Amino acid sequence: MFFSVTYALYEAWRIRWIADDAYISFRYILSFISGKGLTFNEGERVEGYTNFLWTVLLIPFRALGLDLEVVSLVLGCFFFGMLLCAFAFCVRKALSIEFAAVALLALCAHRHLQIFATSGLETMLFTFLATTGVLLLALKHKAAATEEPERRLAIIAFFSLALATLTRPDGAIIYAVCAGYLFVFEWRQNGPVSAARESVRNHLLSVGILFPVLVAKSLYYGSIVPNTFYAKSASHPYLFQGIRYAALYFESYWPLGIALILATVFWRILPLIRLPVLVVVAYLSFVVFVGGDFMFARFLIPITPLLFYCSVVLLSKIASSRARAVAFAAFVIAIVFRLDPFGGSLSRDGITEENRLYSRSARALLRETALSLRPALIRANPRIAFVGAQAAFAYYWYPLFAIESETGLTDKTIASQSIEQRGKVGHEKNADPEYLRSRHVHIWMRPPPPGFSGPVLQMAGIPGDMGVIEEDPRIFSILTSDDRFVVDGGTH
Repeated sequence: MFFSVTYALYEAWRIRWIADDAYISFRYILSFISGKGLTFNEGERVEGYTNFLWTVLLIPFRALGLDLEVVSLVLGCFFFGMLLCAFAFCVRKALSIEFAAVALLALCAHRHLQIFATSGLETMLFTFLATTGVLLLALKHKAAATEEPERRLAIIAFFSLALATLTRPDGAIIYAVCAGYLFVFEWRQNGPVSAARESVRNHLLSVGILFPVLVAKSLYYGSIVPNTFYAKSASHPYLFQGIRYAALYFESYWPLGIALILATVFWRILPLIRLPVLVVVAYLSFVVFVGGDFMFARFLIPITPLLFYCSVVLLSKIASSRARAVAFAAFVIAIVFRLDPFGGSLSRDGITEENRLYSRSARALLRETALSLRPALIRANPRIAFVGAQAAFAYYWYPLFAIESETGLTDKTIASQSIEQRGKVGHEKNADPEYLRSRHVHIWMRPPPPGFSGPVLQMAGIPGDMGVIEEDPRIFSILTSDDRFVVDGGTH
């Protein structure tokens, strides 16, 4: 098992990368360290991130002067290692050390677990907390006959799920399924009074953590849900795209799809998988409902270890040891030699292999370009509107005023726009130039739309024209005094 974990961690670090969305959280951290609160722009309380606990966890490291990009990569790998250890522990307790070794070998070979061990995002922290909580609760069926071990398992499990909910709001789905399952189970076993008493005991610590934090966030940002809920239209179904998203994942990791079908069929007669299957089905339904994500596999990573757990429990029920060995070997091989649904390309059906897009060399060049332009931009101090993929610029150029203008992650007005026609998830609510003008934006970091009559700006090292929304002579005289900034079609 040691060699499996070592290999997985090595691969995760070797292919390390940072997604553009990570820089949204990084900028919030810079703002907090600067004494401006958890804000994207000073004075604007908009919860433009969906990873509260992850963001808060990174703050002390930045306060110590450490590079957020490096810290996020190291912590991602750390929680990946924690996930692997917790998974192996739970499978060992549920089955045996032999089954744990095989299951861990297969899990370590999952390519997209390795990919999303980094990315700068909260994915691996969330997956670790959610997996640990669910599998500990699944172990209640194998707990000792005395009540005390079961109680400890449940309290620790719900504490982990509470932290998962603070890491990402969709953790509440997993928490609710687990709480409902245990309540019904206890009711059937010992009656409603015992079920109510156990619920109070199980959730007292978790609610004591969740409730004050969620209330404080709601009061601070003015909403019970993050602004990203509106920006990505999470309350509106996008079923066809969600089905494509899930189908693409199971096309690549088809043994997990077969395992899900079989686990759903046999879940009533296999107590060890009842709760994991319910969680997987509920969470997968949520992912399909919202249309998945534009990043391939990311939204399904949190339930991937549960699918592996169900797979190994199912395989353990094969009667013949020889047949079981062959089945395990075939399962691991199928995971290792998975199908690539992209055929080497970057995108399919509006879904992208983001790690291929944000290679380390590309990210290093972007950083170098951004930091070289920063002194002139800080002197001029323009207000900018950027699109999602340019979030790194908003981070590197802090403290410039910045608006995310492709979905409205950091702007409530843009985020609340209705969508007339669905498109790529998370890229459907482009800001109107008139609105940007009302926000006194000077530079729109995207090619101007048809009918745009203003001048355009080019920045050295950044391809494409950028629309000049509001012309400020002082700002653009400072910029154009540097030959890396060129304005065409205006008065400068």
